[in-house]
Amino acid sequence: MARLILVEKSRSGEGIVSKERRENNFQGIHWQIIQHSYKWRPPTDVYETENEVVVRVEIAGMNGNDFAITLDGQLLIIRGIRKDDAEKRAYQQMEINFGFFIIQVNLPCLILSEQIVAEYQEGFLKVILPKAEPQRIWIDQ
Repeated sequence: MARLILVEKSRSGEGIVSKERRENNFQGIHWQIIQHSYKWRPPTDVYETENEVVVRVEIAGMNGNDFAITLDGQLLIIRGIRKDDAEKRAYQQMEINFGFFIIQVNLPCLILSEQIVAEYQEGFLKVILPKAEPQRIWIDQ
């Protein structure tokens, strides 16, 4: 089942997730960022169609509350924490990253921020960003 995720828009005030809601979604994030100062970047694909830019992140083992997605102009920022269980182990091989991650994507065009859709399904976060049409500005004479 797809899980929809709120996208925060940082400049105009429209569509901003409240600070209280953000803090509730990331309970204990400040402590965990200190604990996991090593930041990693999940595998990310960015592709463009005629009408949209799509960002697809491979990030299994999470849920919608583990992400914060922000659009700041033409910069898309995805932050999150993938938690590991606290059990101590003696690893023979360790390739799975846990902890705080951040992804920054410079978008190639203007985006219709009110129409952004984000969903998390089967270990993939998919953010669909509809392109804005360039607008001609007429000069009064």
